[in-house]
Amino acid sequence: MLDHCPQQGKRLIGLGASAFWELWRRVEELDKETGRQRAKQPERQRQAGDGAKQSANVMSRSLVGLLYLRRQWTMQALAERDARLQ
Repeated sequence: MLDHCPQQGKRLIGLGASAFWELWRRVEELDKETGRQRAKQPERQRQAGDGAKQSANVMSRSLVGLLYLRRQWTMQALAERDARLQ
């Protein structure tokens, strides 16, 4: 979506395509590093790879987070307006 319709992507998440891809690359690196750090912890109760699997990949989680942050202030403003009207 971001590469094919850059204006629509920027409207939805507030970032251009190049900025989003850079953010995604950095978040993915941090996610992998966090996983490696967790695997090295001596007090682990499970072997590496055990436990609940994440149902969404890093890109999907990033998009959902950006969409939420982009739209959240609108919902807050509407809630405050409705509270004043009552």
